[in-house]
Amino acid sequence: MTRNSLFAEHARLQDGWSRDVLLEWDDHGTLVAVTPDSAQPAGVNKAKGPVLAGMPNLHSHAFQRAMVGLTEYRANPTDSFWSWRDLMYQFATRILPDSIEYRALALR
Repeated sequence: MTRNSLFAEHARLQDGWSRDVLLEWDDHGTLVAVTPDSAQPAGVNKAKGPVLAGMPNLHSHAFQRAMVGLTEYRANPTDSFWSWRDLMYQFATRILPDSIEYRALALR
């Protein structure tokens, strides 16, 4: 398995900002080494600016899967996005965590 590398003059690590950080990851994208106070190895790309950890996208629409059939039609001629939104929030506050997990696993 090969390693991929990036050199950053400034990187935000767990303990705060660090200088001259060598980041290495494997072919699966798993970070395998973080070396602060490192010299830039020959042939390793340099970051164009400060490096921060990526922000994971943790939101899900799995609960909407459980709503199927509740909002695909107009129950009232005055229904709009806002009436859908109100129904969605009412539903979201009543669904149980086990139901969300079941729906999320069904999306795989």
